[in-house]
Amino acid sequence: LKHACKDYRRNEFYLAPHIDLFINQSCQTGDDNDLYAEATIAGLLSGNKELLEEKIDINNIGLFVDLLLEQDKDARYVDLLMATCSCQGEAIGSNQEALCELMLGNPKTLKELCIRTSLDKKGQPMIMFIDYKLGSPTPLQQFLEEETGGEDGMVEYYTSLLGLFAEICFDR
Repeated sequence: LKHACKDYRRNEFYLAPHIDLFINQSCQTGDDNDLYAEATIAGLLSGNKELLEEKIDINNIGLFVDLLLEQDKDARYVDLLMATCSCQGEAIGSNQEALCELMLGNPKTLKELCIRTSLDKKGQPMIMFIDYKLGSPTPLQQFLEEETGGEDGMVEYYTSLLGLFAEICFDR
């Protein structure tokens, strides 16, 4: 479905009434049974301002923020959130505000979702990934040294998170 609607408005509007189904599907799947529903949603929304403004609101965005809090940190949900922030070079202010409120406005959510930085013994900035199961900080370098950024996708999550913050700030 993602490819059927890519850059084809007629199919995008045909699938639009079913966006809640895709959202529900992406909430119920994980890495073991991923049907790429969030990729379909992102593809459906990425170039369609009308759909972004009419179909996506703080409740939809909140579902994906909750998924990031409840499940392993996954770049695919961050990429979907990123797709809600702008459309073809134009910011979607209501979605940017919703993400600010949901992610950055809640100290607990901010602590859980955002990659932290600290200073090493020499006073240099160091990016620390938090092991979300154990709660202990791990330097970025360790993830980079493991094959393809580590099996848990923390490097991909981090780069997607940087992109999301850039999108939240876009055109402000």
